[in-house]
Amino acid sequence: MLNQYATANDILKGHFDEYKNLIMDRVYHPLKTLDSVPRFRTPILKILSKWTRNSELIKKISEQGVLRGKYQSLDQAIDDIVLKLGEISDTYEGMDNMLDEIDRKNTAYTRASIEKMHYLLNTDRSIKGKLVDILSSKMLSTDKVIELLSGDINLIRQTFIDDKSLYTRTVRTVRKAESPLTLSHVDENAGEDAIKSFMEKTKKLYSHKKIIAFVNRAMNGRQVVNSREIHISNDEDFVFILLAVLKNSEKGLPYQIEFEDGYVYLGGYRIPNMRFLRKENNSGMV
Repeated sequence: MLNQYATANDILKGHFDEYKNLIMDRVYHPLKTLDSVPRFRTPILKILSKWTRNSELIKKISEQGVLRGKYQSLDQAIDDIVLKLGEISDTYEGMDNMLDEIDRKNTAYTRASIEKMHYLLNTDRSIKGKLVDILSSKMLSTDKVIELLSGDINLIRQTFIDDKSLYTRTVRTVRKAESPLTLSHVDENAGEDAIKSFMEKTKKLYSHKKIIAFVNRAMNGRQVVNSREIHISNDEDFVFILLAVLKNSEKGLPYQIEFEDGYVYLGGYRIPNMRFLRKENNSGMV
């Protein structure tokens, strides 16, 4: 029960209002003083020994037990009464050990109460102490812990930076006083002209002749080349592969593509699983 007390006042109340009134004053103190068993044990044992040796007395007691209906026969009554007299004598003979055990438990309880009260009076009752009490108590439910934390303690997250922290130093720039940018007139057709220019450059970069040349280099004089045998080293090669596949339906090509199931990964690029077949007697071949 001491583990359930949270303050020194609870321990004092439990000791003086409950233990002292119900145990010490009513049972323990009389047992050691007025109603002391060791004080009356010797005459009680003499009386029990005298009764045990008196067969006539035992017979009269047994006959009374049969008349009152406690025993069915005289022999049964005599055996049971002799047994009870022996048990009572053994109890009084071992009374010292029982009293010693009572004294030991009384001393242990008093010492535990003093230690618990001393701990509560001297323990850290700050926020740190309250956290230790809450987290070390296995009897508290989650709801009870949340209630205690929200009522008395405000928790915040605190972090710090050390040599093991992932940290990139911020580069601060100093603004300089500069003149604002001048506005220039833009032609309304500048956007369309830029797109046309981009498309023309792209057509020149990936022209029909360059695509055919790429396929020829990939086949390297062979009649059949599959996807795994094609070397792709950069994005430009990957684009040429895609354009070569798109041109497969055009006429007059020096190659033909046969597609198979799935895809092939080459140098981080995914291309269809296919075969390039050379067309014979095609003037488009270089």
